Amino acid sequence: MKKSSKLLTLLVVLAMLVSLICLPVSAVDVEQGKTHNATVSFDDVAGVDGKISYSNPDMFTAVSVKISTNATGEATKDAFMLYSADAEETRLSFVITFKVSAKAKANESCAVVITYNTFDENGNAIAKNLVKTINIKAVEATNNIDYSKLNEEIALAEILVEKDYTAESWAVLANALANAKNARTSNNQSVVDSAAAALEAARLALVKLDYSALIAALAEVNAFYSTDDMTSLLKQFVEAVMLGNDLLENGGSQDEIDATAAKILELLDALKKALENVGDGQTVYVEVPVPGETVTVTVTETVPVEVEVPVQNNLWLILFIITAILLVAAVAFLVVKYLQERGTGAY
Repeated sequence: MKKSSKLLTLLVVLAMLVSLICLPVSAVDVEQGKTHNATVSFDDVAGVDGKISYSNPDMFTAVSVKISTNATGEATKDAFMLYSADAEETRLSFVITFKVSAKAKANESCAVVITYNTFDENGNAIAKNLVKTINIKAVEATNNIDYSKLNEEIALAEILVEKDYTAESWAVLANALANAKNARTSNNQSVVDSAAAALEAARLALVKLDYSALIAALAEVNAFYSTDDMTSLLKQFVEAVMLGNDLLENGGSQDEIDATAAKILELLDALKKALENVGDGQTVYVEVPVPGETVTVTVTETVPVEVEVPVQNNLWLILFIITAILLVAAVAFLVVKYLQERGTGAY
């Protein structure tokens, strides 16, 4: 009885495995003579290289690959090598365009297999022999309009990230992209071609935002924070306040909330004491010559004279400097947070 139960269990497992292996692989239907654009993305890596193979290459009359603007490298229909052009980038992408032959048989298919390795920013391997698969199936054509260029431009535009570009240039692209998507249903070849050309022009005219000056300014702020104990204390205080605001906005554990509150009060007390010490009246001793009977006589004997430094003027100056530092720190925090959140979309 036990042997028969084990045998039955084994047969059930084998049946399940066979059913899984025999499941049909979903494919993208492409009309005879038409094109398909597939976006292939790699997340959280600084570099990637690989090969592209085809189970039925004769089904296509043309295959081309274009890398996205956020990546550097080269790509062909058989191989690719990409790396990040921006230290903040965490997504590398390319668009591969397949043109199905007009002579391809209905329901004929091709499996496009992408085998690749990934690397970190130092060139160290993260993973090897990973695989992505794209399955293309030919279906009967319904009309003779060529949407290949239009679909390619739409795919290239959809890879881009709005926050990387100026608002003015992005608005032009967004409008052209909306028109291009509408043109996908047009039966007029000139309308389709015009929409594709307009979208390409808008994409090439995009103006990328330059963060180099801001990054340099933030580096200066960090250098300033390390000059003495006072600026170091200010940095800790600003960071604690920012963390407190973040907890109010996004929530957190009770222990984290209580610890942050205690830290803010501790640093605030230390900052108040430091400011009180700076604001105390200070006595400066100045050596002044004793006046003689005539101006031509050189007097070597000197006496100390006490000069009181006005406390109020120094205190206002200190408060002004602290306020400026806090404003700069707040801007720095917002920019760093924005740079960390960039990047969306994957194939």
